[in-house]
Amino acid sequence: MIANFGIYFSTNILNKAIPFLLLPIIARYLEPEDFGKLAIFSTAIIFLKPAIDLALISYVTVEFYQHEKEHIASLNSTIVLAILGNFIFISILFLGARYLFGDFLALPLRFYFLIPLVCLTSSIFLLHLIILRNTHQAFEFGVLQTIATIINFAVSLLLVVSLKYDWEGRAIAEISANCSMALVAIFYLNKYKYLSYHFSFEKLKAAIKFSFPLVLSILFISMISYVDRFFIKEMVNESALGLYAIGFSFGLILKSIIHSFEQVFTPWIYQHLSEKDATKIKKLKLVRFTYLYSIILLILAIGIGIGGNFLLYINFLPSKFIGAGSFIFWIALSFAFWGIADIIIPYISITKKTRFTLISTGIGCIVNLIFNYLFIGWFGTIGAAYSKVITVFVIVLLYLYFANKVYPMPWFKKEAFVIPSIQKFVKEIRQSKS
Repeated sequence: MIANFGIYFSTNILNKAIPFLLLPIIARYLEPEDFGKLAIFSTAIIFLKPAIDLALISYVTVEFYQHEKEHIASLNSTIVLAILGNFIFISILFLGARYLFGDFLALPLRFYFLIPLVCLTSSIFLLHLIILRNTHQAFEFGVLQTIATIINFAVSLLLVVSLKYDWEGRAIAEISANCSMALVAIFYLNKYKYLSYHFSFEKLKAAIKFSFPLVLSILFISMISYVDRFFIKEMVNESALGLYAIGFSFGLILKSIIHSFEQVFTPWIYQHLSEKDATKIKKLKLVRFTYLYSIILLILAIGIGIGGNFLLYINFLPSKFIGAGSFIFWIALSFAFWGIADIIIPYISITKKTRFTLISTGIGCIVNLIFNYLFIGWFGTIGAAYSKVITVFVIVLLYLYFANKVYPMPWFKKEAFVIPSIQKFVKEIRQSKS
């Protein structure tokens, strides 16, 4: 696990470092308004993706450790074909909405086709990455992620710097990377027999039953994560949105660290929770790990807030982006809370009672909409960041409540807050006194 974490962590840091180091180069060719356009492009992908993949891929990990390879291959094939069919249907609706309601994204017409394509190809690539993660092929996982990042980086430099394609160059680079890696994914899934080309209505029905609440939940999460951009665009302006998006980019550093942890420890948690005879000691270990992990994330959020502002102070980016510094800590803190929420989700998902995830995120979405409207009106753009932190903290509390309800764990036992070695040391001291 430590070795795999080292691989995941180093590759994730590399993959986030490349676009982060690309940022000061691109920033010299783009204006804050261009970053606002990119933010709208990225947000549209985030919102449309769950409508296309229906969160079906999340079902693969739940089933992976409970069935043979043939079952998983049939499940993968069913999911890929279902996503492909849904892609065609949603693309028609999306383009139809463009003609009926006008240019509601304020983007060129071609992007109304390209955005669903990114959603499709990124879902297929994600399926391949999940199989690699569940089979503990950390090195292959890291290599593929790095290749995707290099493609994105190279095409961005070519289009933005050399050919002066402004913000569209960055968008096309992301599309190119996702399409390339989707083709690689299909090749390898087929080669290693994780695709059987057998469509099963029974498996699709089971996957939809599991994932349907997650689709709505993911949409709610997407709204919580990105709807603030639309509020800022309408209530302030695109230039303010661009600065907010830059601050968001710094916060993504923490997200990459969280992603590294999850790639290693999420399968580990599922394996432990799948044991029907889980002992009290194992449950205590899981709870202690969750608390320790949470503390680490909060400390990292503080570090990123300080480090990000220092980089802006020494002109890491042009001075026109200096205003982004006020958002960095709050966005990093919201990512820390998301990381804590994500590590609690397996306790709910293992019971397949995903409706509780839906309830939690639904409440969070309502809280987020209200606070975004109020806080942006009161405090300006920074109000969006305040709203995000409060909302995700509420979701963490709800997840913890429901997780303990469906899969009781010693969350509030005194032993859960004591490190075993210290506990043993105290016991020895008491014995020596007696």
